[in-house]
Amino acid sequence: HHENERIALGRRDEGKCEEKVAHRSMLRWSRGKIQAAFGMQITRRHFSRLAAALPFSGVASAATVRDPDVVIVGAGAAGIAAAQTLLKGGRSVQVIEASPRIGGRCYTDTATFGVPFDRGAAWLKGGSSNPLPGLARLYRFDIGGADAHELTFARNGRRPLPSNAGYERALDLISETLAHAAEDADDRAASEIMPVPPDDGVRAWAPAAAAAVGPLDMGVDLEELSIKDWFRREEDGARRHVRQGLGTLIGRLAFDVPVEVNVAARRVSATRRGVTVETDRGPLRAKAAIVTVSVGVLASETI
Repeated sequence: HHENERIALGRRDEGKCEEKVAHRSMLRWSRGKIQAAFGMQITRRHFSRLAAALPFSGVASAATVRDPDVVIVGAGAAGIAAAQTLLKGGRSVQVIEASPRIGGRCYTDTATFGVPFDRGAAWLKGGSSNPLPGLARLYRFDIGGADAHELTFARNGRRPLPSNAGYERALDLISETLAHAAEDADDRAASEIMPVPPDDGVRAWAPAAAAAVGPLDMGVDLEELSIKDWFRREEDGARRHVRQGLGTLIGRLAFDVPVEVNVAARRVSATRRGVTVETDRGPLRAKAAIVTVSVGVLASETI
């Protein structure tokens, strides 16, 4: 129980000194600003302990940049990574984000269950090709072990995943069906080839298994999931969780990055003199622009 309540770098056994430092830091920051910066919901109980882990002076220095070299649209992981790369190269940047928080699809909620819970992206994958595990360790985040123990919950009870044969069989059946269909020449939506489980025990768990394959792992419903995209997904290395939340980690990486939230980009135009990004708060002009919004946002043609 106590292990689960650890938030960010705060620890109960580090004494009251760290919490006093946190309270002094709170004079410069409101809970709402921390929620926006870290892309997470925060309870009052966890606020001071989370704050004790954060270098607030770095955030305060990330002022809005006028006439930047580059405007970056989207403050998710891709947008923050692009900004960090440009800043290290000596370029000035301004990141704008339509939502009220940083992180994009990396969104950590600590209010619902009282511990960090990633509502969106949750896994660190990619093996040695993914720089995030190294950055997490650099900033002293806690990374779970490979293939962490999982539990399934049903009717207010919980059952260890290895003993849940019905769920495992449903998951295997769906995965095998998708893998075989991916060999066909034509691509289809995963929902079109969902198998009918052979018995009631497996059939009862089919919706949960389908949700794990689609929304949980791929971020889309089966109706929008390409079978070939699913088959080509990257599965290099083990999957690991960040105990404080992946959204919290992305928020930490945004320190010293000039980000304005609640600023929606509507149009990007380019001329020989540079680019203009039209926003709800007026135009932003720069030498170049990088658009990092999701494919879904691009498909909606809101920009």
